Amino acid sequence: MFAIVAAVLFGLSLIFELTGTSLDRINPTTLNTAGLLCVALHLAGGPLLVQLCTGGIVFAVAYLGILRALGVLPPVRAWIPQKAPLVLIREAA
Repeated sequence: MFAIVAAVLFGLSLIFELTGTSLDRINPTTLNTAGLLCVALHLAGGPLLVQLCTGGIVFAVAYLGILRALGVLPPVRAWIPQKAPLVLIREAA
């Protein structure tokens, strides 16, 4: 059922994008987001273990994305330890 709703939303989004149409708060981006939500709900149906793993991954990515957008989370490259370059010091004779 969610897959059919997602297909309809994606179709409407394509029509809106091609014709340049936009309603008050409904634009192609909104329809794409709603369609992706329906696809995620469709894919979440299945064994309980798959649902739990999918939900956990989605929650983790969303949580890290929100923290990054709010500026609380530093860039990922800051997490990776960098080796300091070796500097050879020569003593003056």
